[in-house]
Amino acid sequence: TVSVLYWRERSNMTGQGVVCFGEALMCLNVDEKKLKSRLDFGGSELVVAVGLGSLGRQVRYVSVLPGTQLGTSVIKLANNTGVDSSHVVIDDAADAEIGMVFTTGKKSVYQRRHSSFCRRVDGRDYDWSTILKNTGAFVTSAITPSISETARAAWVHAIKRAHVAKIPIVLNLNWSPSIIDFPLLWQVVKPIIHQITLLTISEQALTALALLECVKTSSKPDARVKTLGTIRSMLRVPMVATCFEQPMPGLNGWQYKWSAVAYPGHVVSTKSTPVQHRPSELRCVDAWMTGFLDEALERDWFGRHAPKKQIRAAARRGDVLAALSQEKQGPLCIVPKTQLLEAIGDESSTVVVGMAADLTARKQLDAGLKHCPMVPVIALEDHTVAGKLAEVLVSAGITAMSVDLSAPNGDKVLTEIVRAVPNCVVGGARITTPERAEAAIQHGARFLTSPCCDPELVSLAARMGVPLYPGVATATEVSAALKMNIKDLIFFPAEQLGGVQSLKQMISMFPAVRWIPAGGITIKRAKQYLSLPEVLTCDVRWDVPTHLIAEGNWDELRAQMKCFLEQVYECRAVKSKL
Repeated sequence: TVSVLYWRERSNMTGQGVVCFGEALMCLNVDEKKLKSRLDFGGSELVVAVGLGSLGRQVRYVSVLPGTQLGTSVIKLANNTGVDSSHVVIDDAADAEIGMVFTTGKKSVYQRRHSSFCRRVDGRDYDWSTILKNTGAFVTSAITPSISETARAAWVHAIKRAHVAKIPIVLNLNWSPSIIDFPLLWQVVKPIIHQITLLTISEQALTALALLECVKTSSKPDARVKTLGTIRSMLRVPMVATCFEQPMPGLNGWQYKWSAVAYPGHVVSTKSTPVQHRPSELRCVDAWMTGFLDEALERDWFGRHAPKKQIRAAARRGDVLAALSQEKQGPLCIVPKTQLLEAIGDESSTVVVGMAADLTARKQLDAGLKHCPMVPVIALEDHTVAGKLAEVLVSAGITAMSVDLSAPNGDKVLTEIVRAVPNCVVGGARITTPERAEAAIQHGARFLTSPCCDPELVSLAARMGVPLYPGVATATEVSAALKMNIKDLIFFPAEQLGGVQSLKQMISMFPAVRWIPAGGITIKRAKQYLSLPEVLTCDVRWDVPTHLIAEGNWDELRAQMKCFLEQVYECRAVKSKL
């Protein structure tokens, strides 16, 4: 048992694949208030397999499935995410079934005693030497052996084969009282715990295990991290990890997500750089494990000694993937690798995870700015002419615009413009409160701009899936924005702050930021701003001829706008030559 205190040397150090062994489930979620239901596939091992497959990892899924349409659908799901399902045993018996879980609110009821996996799984049916070839991790759940004696025997056999092959074993202890009493579960798990490399344990299971093993703990985060370290030392497992969730004060439904990983002599935590998000689902551990393993296998350190920095990076990837996964409905964790890496950002900063729509809208705006690097801000008293004005601006070449919602009838103007030019990217400008931001989004705004960088605005925009471009004036404000993973900033008020020279100083200090200078900028000055590669667009002042709007002289207005845009294009030409 002395060897388990240290990282095992693996015989196949180049192995990057993952083997997931366990039962697939059909999950029925019933919303009694809305009188709606949803069917999904789940099961811890299937969730991890599909999640890693969607991230581009080589995965083999090992299980028993009924030879029914449901069994075929599980295999199709696995194959569609790149998972190798060729080692799944098909049960063609007439009474073959898939395990079921029925969820209403926070209550779940399992029916798996008659599933094909429960009754017919046999560890000796699999060619483990082939399955475990070039494998970097073997993943299974602590719930699997509780299904039946048959499942327990197969589970023990599979773990033994992976252990003999020197494959690092990951055990997911995501326990729920609705499945089995924890003392009974622990009686099954404890005898094989010395073979485990990484034990991922839910908060609920951590509390239950601490009580069972008489380890002092409390609800305070620091105390729970200490408990994690104590349990790791007691179990003599190389790594024990937990993903924690804490409510964010003052933000209904929002939470901080962070994790801790205990290993010999140390506990690494991401508590200082948590993920802020509003989950639509309660699951966490499966997705966290998926992200952690993806990073560890990518850096090729899983199962060996690893620097603290690398373990923290893997934990952070797990945090972000869990948050992204919880945005989606259903138990599966299917997140593209590009979206995951985009969300992780700077490892030293807090991450605010919003809906995928944030990234989509931001890309749409970027694409529009490539054709016309100007976003006019519209303020009208008469909302009835807003739609016609927007049509004229678009016909003149404008691809994106925003509406000043601090002006009278701003919400009505926004509604009319969104209706009139659906192919134009329309946003809400001068947003200063969460209430105004929410109203702008409800009226169709696809992006928001604000003169300030308010954390409440940032959180709300992320939750609603709408990109926010906040204003900053000092290096301190820029640093605060970067800690919230915001890298597109408005330099406001630009001219009053010292103009181009001041912006250049900001650029030298913060090279990762894309800038939108705004405030008192004339077309002549815009050429100097737009010549800077780091400038995304520029808020250029244009005195709208209101008399043309009053007269309904739209042709003349269009001509003047085209003339103005030609000058803007000259500014962009200066930038493209650099």
